[in-house]
Amino acid sequence: MVWVLNQGGTTGQYSTIATYMMQIGFFRNDWGFGSAIAVIMFMLSFVVAVFYVLFVLRRDNSDAPRKAKRA
Repeated sequence: MVWVLNQGGTTGQYSTIATYMMQIGFFRNDWGFGSAIAVIMFMLSFVVAVFYVLFVLRRDNSDAPRKAKRA
């Protein structure tokens, strides 16, 4: 959406990491650096997903047996 509306703005102030990856990889034809950005973006999202599963979902699932016993 950012790229479609204003192509990152005049100085790139509206760029995201995904639009930066596309700009480097496709428009500047630097496939290696674009791939490295994609790998880093995957690692960051994977770490966030693991923490979410460990903390939020474990907390939600740990309350389930206690609620079942009360009923």
